[in-house]
Amino acid sequence: GRHRAVRSHALNAESSRSHAVLIVEVTARMTSQEIAPTLMLVDLAGSENINKAQAEGLGLEEAKSINKSLLVLSRCIEALATGKKVPFRESTLTKIL
Repeated sequence: GRHRAVRSHALNAESSRSHAVLIVEVTARMTSQEIAPTLMLVDLAGSENINKAQAEGLGLEEAKSINKSLLVLSRCIEALATGKKVPFRESTLTKIL
């Protein structure tokens, strides 16, 4: 199985380096009607202040990727709230959600 990715940096000894998504789909049939609700539980990695964390190399690339996915998620939420075009294709995280 997959394990949670962590990396230490100047601000945190075990900084989460990944997002986790758990999708639960349940189908229920009630007489002639079928319902299929979906529950999504999402654990997001925290945004990184690259300068304060003193990120370098792979850690720097991970921090950039985390920050980008969180930015795109916030832009998607804003677009949904205002009725604008949702940029969900700009991040793997938002494509999944």
